[in-house]
Amino acid sequence: MELLVSGFGLQKVVEVDDVVNRILTLPTEHFDKIKVIKYDPKRQVSFLIRHQRVGRQLGEYLGSFNSIVVYDFKSREECFHVLMHEIGHHVYFRVLSSQQKKFWVTELYRAEPGVTELGKKNACEDFAEAYALFLNNPESIRDKPLKNGFIAKLFKF
Repeated sequence: MELLVSGFGLQKVVEVDDVVNRILTLPTEHFDKIKVIKYDPKRQVSFLIRHQRVGRQLGEYLGSFNSIVVYDFKSREECFHVLMHEIGHHVYFRVLSSQQKKFWVTELYRAEPGVTELGKKNACEDFAEAYALFLNNPESIRDKPLKNGFIAKLFKF
């Protein structure tokens, strides 16, 4: 596994070691194909992105580059939510089987409303939000037992 964690020394909210240690608490298959996780408040990787977003964007999963970019956070909690949300996108697109994705989209997303306002946007955002909440604020997803159970199985709990 080769993972570069870069740029987090530019901020003073979260220690770099805490970011690395948080990533290492995940099952290896959830991050082993990611090449770079970068904190980039100046959006210097924007040349990689061929689209413009409207509104505050905190992070981005760049699947074709096997990279995650964290643009902004105001607190330790927000940092880890953004980070786990973007890793959640990676898990959704690169780790889940097609059957698991189909189950999330056709069964879970329909059965239980989005776990957050962003999660109500689409099934992919809902999965990333559920993943982040499961890791960072587990009690907030317990009222969605189907989604909570699905994500727990990814961690073999």
